[in-house]
Amino acid sequence: MKKPNKNIYDKVMDEFNSDNITEADKSYSNIKKIYDEIKEFYKNKINNEEMNIKFEKIRIEEKLGKYSTDITEFGVSYFIVIFGNIFYFMIQDIFQYWSFNRTINFALNFVTLAIFLVVTMKSIGKDLKKESPKGLMLNISLKVLDELENEINEMNKLSSQKVEDTLDEQVKIDNISNDVKQIREFLGIK
Repeated sequence: MKKPNKNIYDKVMDEFNSDNITEADKSYSNIKKIYDEIKEFYKNKINNEEMNIKFEKIRIEEKLGKYSTDITEFGVSYFIVIFGNIFYFMIQDIFQYWSFNRTINFALNFVTLAIFLVVTMKSIGKDLKKESPKGLMLNISLKVLDELENEINEMNKLSSQKVEDTLDEQVKIDNISNDVKQIREFLGIK
């Protein structure tokens, strides 16, 4: 059997290693590091009894906007519609003041409306596309708290099971002790 060519092996492994060191890997490493640090922080808080998981989860969910009302979203949309209409009619009045012919007025109104829509959509889009470190931190914190809550529940189940097993063993010991006592009484042994 032939030994693999060392040069080919090295080339293939170099290519494999260079291909696997990507932005996704760096991002994964960063998120894992953040996750571990947040988990350690919350473990310390829980161990020192400085925090209740349920209350912390509610606080984080509130910061993420889980409990916001629809009126907030409606208000922003309503404001954009009103502002857009006012802006549109102001520009339309300006064009009518100059009294171009109808075709030019229509074209100018259409261009103005299109520019307004593009500017509005870009400004909204920028906010939507922004990476929010705070949002990432809050979402990771929620995941960590869920995991810690599950770990605590699992430990409680194990402890409960151990207590039940111990109680069962104690009942068995008591039963055996009673049986031995009855046998001694039957045989007349004290």
